[in-house]
Amino acid sequence: MASQKEFENQILLKHGTGDGTDNACTPCLQDGGKRIMSVVFCLECAEHLCISCRQHHRNLKLTSTHHLLEIEDGNVADANNKMTESCPEHPGRCIEYICESHQTLCCKTCRDISHLGCVSVRRVLDEASRFVESGEISKVEECLKSLKTQLANQIQTKRKHTVNVSTQVAEALSRIKTETTKAVERINKLAEEADSAIKTKSSDVTNRLQNEMETIQNVLETLNVSEKVLNTVKQNAREPQVYIAFKKADYQLKKYSSYADEIETNMKEPNVHFEFDNTFLLIKGKLTTVGNFKVGRSEPLEKQLQKQSSVTLYVDTSKRHFKRLSSTPSVVSKRKKAIPVGGHSVRIPGDKTTCHVTGSEILQDGRILLADHHNKSIKLFNKNCNYINHIILTSRPNDIAVIGENEIATSLIDENVIQILTVDNLLCLSRRIETTFPYYGLACDGEQLYGSTTIKDGAGEIHALNLAGKFLGSFSHINEQVDLIRPSKICIDKNKHFLYINDLGRNSLFCVDISLGVTQCNEVFTYTDRNLELRSGLAIDTDGDVYISSGNMTVHQISSDGIKVHELLTSADGLGLPHCLAFSARDNHLLVSEFKENSFKLFALR
Repeated sequence: MASQKEFENQILLKHGTGDGTDNACTPCLQDGGKRIMSVVFCLECAEHLCISCRQHHRNLKLTSTHHLLEIEDGNVADANNKMTESCPEHPGRCIEYICESHQTLCCKTCRDISHLGCVSVRRVLDEASRFVESGEISKVEECLKSLKTQLANQIQTKRKHTVNVSTQVAEALSRIKTETTKAVERINKLAEEADSAIKTKSSDVTNRLQNEMETIQNVLETLNVSEKVLNTVKQNAREPQVYIAFKKADYQLKKYSSYADEIETNMKEPNVHFEFDNTFLLIKGKLTTVGNFKVGRSEPLEKQLQKQSSVTLYVDTSKRHFKRLSSTPSVVSKRKKAIPVGGHSVRIPGDKTTCHVTGSEILQDGRILLADHHNKSIKLFNKNCNYINHIILTSRPNDIAVIGENEIATSLIDENVIQILTVDNLLCLSRRIETTFPYYGLACDGEQLYGSTTIKDGAGEIHALNLAGKFLGSFSHINEQVDLIRPSKICIDKNKHFLYINDLGRNSLFCVDISLGVTQCNEVFTYTDRNLELRSGLAIDTDGDVYISSGNMTVHQISSDGIKVHELLTSADGLGLPHCLAFSARDNHLLVSEFKENSFKLFALR
């Protein structure tokens, strides 16, 4: 029996396809005598096929698997040399060409369609014969041997490096032990300095204990009022009123029971601690400077410790931490008085709803700026609290920061935008800065903008941006101890490079040293008070005293080292729910805006 190869050759000889004279399409020639040149020859059907007939041949189920040989220059391709690999673009067609320009293997159809203009298209069979004769296979084999030898040598080198690393680890452990011994000696010296410094702190501790007793007394008075109201309503009012009074008393009872338990637990003498200075905390918290393997080692720890030898001292009585950063005794802030000097209604003709002031600033010339959240506007008043003009924004503003002599910024939280406005005689819109996050608080040190945001539930961050809106860095916790939950208002002491953060989620005021940049900030002090919840007002005066609004209708005065001096303003001063604060260095005025009332008040600090 003849082989398939012999069968194919017999068919080719029988149909005389070698001289190119009988290459007319067989179906077309039989159907009307049309003489159309063929492009393929079907071995199974023993027919020449033109382009159209070839397509029909492949579409028919019975002939779709037939072997079609390409006809080139009037001759059928040699069946013995037929390629066996299929073209990825045209399944069923064999790979016969290579295009060096596109570095692609293709079939004849690909060549005619996609590579018609390419000058480097060559037949695979021709290239293969030249490749075998060129000796390139031997070269590749030699390169493979060379590469394997190179990799084997690299393994040996890595083994030597492993041994060296073990030696380096031993040296590092020895160095760490040495530095630890030096650190202990340093700690002992700091303890001696702290022992001397704490003796000067007794007056501060006494004042703080007195303030805590005042807070407890305020809670007691509040409970007394609730008790009297409940008794009165129980005897004289209807059942719904009795129920409402009961629920109010019950809520207060639950609120202050845990507070009383906390006070009871911590009814002991203050515990005095000392901490290392900021530089040492930074080194200890970030171990990259101890035992770090790199070329050109950092400055030894001993030298870094010698640069700063001050003591950081704080007093801890419960969950409140009051910290200061040097062995020099802190200056006790004087109790300041707030004298009313003016005020005005925030509401103006054209307002569609009740005003809700979420941001305030006092310009250098004494003019007052207020962000009306509900009415989507920034309002301008003169130093005498009289209305000048306002400007409508595209969405609700949340805070205001002065960024230049005649420029301010406000955060539009619904759009993730910081809107810049100019303040000459009147307010005018300027540029817009697109941001990734909404900023609930804004502050500016003249060169950078700082914004507070909550990236997810229970995770707050402070971002630093340049005045064009470029992100420069951020921090979400301080000294790896205090997490920011819901930071709100922020302000900056430009002289000390301190950033103050009012965290509503923790009922706390954080003071952070940003002199080394926002990414290397360090905590200065934390002031915590249960009554700080829900209120976000924050301001700082020229003496470094901080003012923060609380939920019990008061404004606290906090000293520059985190000690509560006293309650500067209370309901007796006409306060309802103070929500936003601003300070004027020009007139020594404190601006207080109300949460529910459509008004703001101005007080002179004495």
